[in-house]
Formats: sequence, C-alpha cells, structure tokens
Amino acid sequence: IGDLLLRGVSDTVRMKFRNGVYTLHPILLPVPGVVPSKPLYFESESGTAATVTLFYGATVPDSNYIVRLFGPDYIRFQNLSFTSNTSPGATYGLIMWLDGGVEDFRIQNCILNGTPTTSGVNQTGVYATSSRYTSRTIANNTFTNGGYGIYLSGINASVLSSGTQVTNNTFNNQGGIVINLLNQNAPTISGNTITGAPQTGIQLQSCDNGLTVLKNKVSFNGTSGIYVYSSTGGTGLPVPRGLIANNFVAGGASATYGIYFYSSTYEDVVYNSVNMTNTSTTASAFYSYAGSSNSVNVQNNIFANSGGGLAYNVYTPAGIGTSDYNDFYSPGNYLANWNNVSQFDLASLQAASGKDANSISWYPNFTSATDLHTPS
Repeated sequence: IGDLLLRGVSDTVRMKFRNGVYTLHPILLPVPGVVPSKPLYFESESGTAATVTLFYGATVPDSNYIVRLFGPDYIRFQNLSFTSNTSPGATYGLIMWLDGGVEDFRIQNCILNGTPTTSGVNQTGVYATSSRYTSRTIANNTFTNGGYGIYLSGINASVLSSGTQVTNNTFNNQGGIVINLLNQNAPTISGNTITGAPQTGIQLQSCDNGLTVLKNKVSFNGTSGIYVYSSTGGTGLPVPRGLIANNFVAGGASATYGIYFYSSTYEDVVYNSVNMTNTSTTASAFYSYAGSSNSVNVQNNIFANSGGGLAYNVYTPAGIGTSDYNDFYSPGNYLANWNNVSQFDLASLQAASGKDANSISWYPNFTSATDLHTPS
C-alpha cells in the first residue's frame, strides 16, 4: 500500500491475496492515477472469499476498523473475508469505514464476520457517516453478526448522497438495525435476505425521490421489518415515486410493525406480503403515521397478522391516497384501525375509510410463517 500511495498507478491494478489469514489495519488514502476507467482492486488470488481472511480486533476507538478508506475513489473489494473482534459483546468491531467522499466504492462477493452479540454502530459491517458521494455498491456479500450490517449517511436531510445500491446480500444475526440508510437520494435496496433481526430489518430516513425497496426477504423480531421515516418520493415524471414492492416481511413473537411509514409521502406500497405472529393487539402488519398529501398508495398487498393483532393500521388517513386490491387477515377481535378507531372487519374498514372497495379478507395460506409464498 505504501508503494501505491508513493508511486501511484498507470493502469488498472489488482492487489491479490494468497490463501491465508492476515492481521492488518490499513488506512487507504487517495491513490495517484486511479480513475473511473482504471480502478484499484483488492481480491483473493483464488477468486473465493473463504480462502482469504483479513482480521483485526480493535480495542480502542481510534483503531476501530479493519480497513479505513480515507477519501480514495474507485476502490473495489471482492472475494475476500473480513473478521473483526471475535469477543462476544466487544465494544469495537467496525469492519469497513468509508471516511469522506469515497466515490464509486464497491464491495462484492465478500464475507463480513462481525462481533457477536452486539447491537451498536461501533460494530458495523460497512460504515459511513456525514459523507457525500454519487456511487456506492454493496452486492452479493454475506454479513454475519455485528451491531449494524450497513450504516450509510449523507451529510444531512438537505445534502443527500446518491447512487447507493445494496443488492443481493445475505444478513444473519445482526444485533441492531441491519440496513440503515440516512440522507440518500434514490437509493436501491433489492434482493437482500435478512434473518434473525432483533430490531429493524431495513430503515430508511430522509431517503428521497426514486427510493426503491424491492424483492427483499426480511425476518425480524423487533420494531419494524421495513421502516420508511420522513422520506419523500418524486411526484412521477421526471422524478419517480418511491417504490416498496414485492417484499416478504415476517415478524416474530416480539415484532411490532411489518411495514411502517412515518411522515413519508409520494410512495407506492405494492405487491408485498407481510405476516406477523406477535399476539399483541397493537402489532400491525402495516402501520402509517403522520403522513400528508394523500400520496402513499397501498395496493395488491397481503397484510396478515396471524397472531391476532391488526392487519392494517392507518393512524393518519391524510397520508393515504389509493388503497385497494389488498388482502387483510387477522383472527383477532379487530381487523384494522382507521383514524385511531378500531374496525371489526373489512366492511367496517371500507365504511370508515371510503377505500379498499376491491380488497378481500381471506386467510392467505402462506407456505410457512416465514416463507410467504401462497398457492398458485
């Protein structure tokens, strides 16, 4: 790395690790000569992530990372394993720290092993805060343990980062929020599988314009499966509306909200399947609070609360535009809540809301509590 920083590069460079376990702790600065057409790769020689492990066990805050990228652009990590502090409950266990702009960063086909039994930001797999950038890709990786899986934040709600893509990753046993994006312009979260989440699976705060949350499978046992907070989609053309579609969300015995919207507007919630098993009467498969502009459309979803709580809970009707062609199911005393008034069944919900004329209330017959496929 010293030679890279001193001499720079004249073409694409691939730094290959031979099989083994390496204890290292680098800070990577901008490398002269690295440009979009000539990126810098760090990868295993074998092409298999499990054959190379990069390890560091931090014990103080100043050294809390395995790799720290301090401003370099066009960096690629692929086919590598990273293992942070392995002591359960350890205070420090950050794996990848993106410090500064770090444009066009990509981490793909890697294994990230975090600190067991932790729940904080200090034990995150891929971490960046208060940074502005236009392209970051996190794809086809496996995250195990750690506090947060991914924590990426732009500068603030007015100065957004863009180009964030979190796709086709597998997350297991994170103790905190699994995917946490803040202050983003049109991020994409697609095709991820999340299991064993005791808090929130996917949390989006101030993620505006063409936000896309698509084809994720979330199994959680905490506050929310998918939480969209203070996010504003586009109005159509030229800026797309937000889209939350074709997701499976399975809530366990302590889960509260399957899909939770808080003060968010211009979003489409379509073709999602949610199953809640918490027996609490306040648990909700879908919950909307503090919206406005009648701009969130809710269509063609299955919202089931098999535990007996609410299938559909709209505290603030002003947030909902179209709501129709949904399947609401609960064996409890109340099917839904509209405008903070409990609704016994679909007929009472239709009367109170003036919506869901073509919706149904049938048992969805999911394959299992977490496999939300239904018979064809």
